Amino acid sequence: MSDSPVDFRPDGGIAFAIDDKVKIVWRPPKVKHVRTHRNAYQTLVTESQEKVAPFRPPEDSDEPFEVDVDAYQVAKDEIDATIAGWIKQVHKSLRLDGSLPSDPDEWPVWLPTLQFAGAVVKHWSQNPFN
Repeated sequence: MSDSPVDFRPDGGIAFAIDDKVKIVWRPPKVKHVRTHRNAYQTLVTESQEKVAPFRPPEDSDEPFEVDVDAYQVAKDEIDATIAGWIKQVHKSLRLDGSLPSDPDEWPVWLPTLQFAGAVVKHWSQNPFN
């Protein structure tokens, strides 16, 4: 692998390192996998936006805006858990090698994120044409 912890392979497969010892390899997906995981990802994005919307100031207001930090953290934790669930489902359906730690708290910080999930879905939609 390169300096990046993720190797988006030309065949649609994905490899990444959990740490120096654990390497994960996801095989190239079939159409059914792409469809299922893409749709779940789109739902995840929509639900995440809805959960954080109450914590954004109104666009047309110059009034001071206070955020309930505890409520925001609860919403963020729910989003993180949902993203981790998506990663686990992808791993379960496409695992070729390696095992994810069962506790997402043991994962690299970049793994259970919308950015990583989005990069996976984008990678699948571009290959083998890039």
